[in-house]
Amino acid sequence: MLFQEILCETQYSQSDVKKVRLVGALAVFIMWTKIFYWMRLFRIFAHFISLLSQTARDISTFTVMLFLILCAFANFFYIINNNTPEGNADYSVEEGEASYHYVDQYVHQPVIDSFIAVYLMCLGEFDSDGYSQGPNQYAAWVAFVLATFIVLVVFMNIIIAIMTESFNKVEQTKEQLQLVEQLQLVKDYIWLLDLKETFKSKKYIIRLTPDMSSHTESENVFDQVQELTKEILTKSDATRDQVFENNDVLEKQIRSQTKLFSSKLTSMLNQIFELSNENIGKQDIHT
Repeated sequence: MLFQEILCETQYSQSDVKKVRLVGALAVFIMWTKIFYWMRLFRIFAHFISLLSQTARDISTFTVMLFLILCAFANFFYIINNNTPEGNADYSVEEGEASYHYVDQYVHQPVIDSFIAVYLMCLGEFDSDGYSQGPNQYAAWVAFVLATFIVLVVFMNIIIAIMTESFNKVEQTKEQLQLVEQLQLVKDYIWLLDLKETFKSKKYIIRLTPDMSSHTESENVFDQVQELTKEILTKSDATRDQVFENNDVLEKQIRSQTKLFSSKLTSMLNQIFELSNENIGKQDIHT
């Protein structure tokens, strides 16, 4: 509102006022986006700032491919739009023929209008009323189907996959990236401090070492797993030896019991044989 009052009080022509408003709009937009820069001061936001920058770097190469395919379809529609009454001023409209177009007029610049039309088409906003008319109606519909499938389905899903991979990559080093963003902000304004003057009377050396706490924890877990594995193997070996020992003892007992049973059985058979011989001898004496 203050900006509007200044424009009203200052003597400008109408065209100059429009230009100043445009510059003011750009300045306000940049001011709002500058907030993202200062949000790195807070760790809760620093992680998402890293995510945005990492995602922008990852999709930069694929964005070039997306831009090329949009230009391809935009160029196609720009050319065939010259065969329509609205796209070509020299087009002779027959009596009773309705006006139609393949590309709507957005900024009244045919090239830019074609690119905007294809971009909106790939976002799901379709202006296909004129595709059923004119000499290129079949070509227009074929290009429409290809553009919606290739860009809207294939390319957009690839971008989503790249963004998902970027999210997982940043999430793995979330705490480190938070500190990196904060340190980067400090680095940008380190020139405000005179370090030579600050450390002029200091007699010590600042020594920085990387934080190895996460590595130490992972190493401790690995050592614990190894110790547990060794303990399990030791106990399994001891159990196996105990089982073998018990089997040997049991086998010896079975053998001793078998020998004892065999000896008793043999003695019983001998007694039976002796008794039978005595009975036979007595019968011979009686006879």
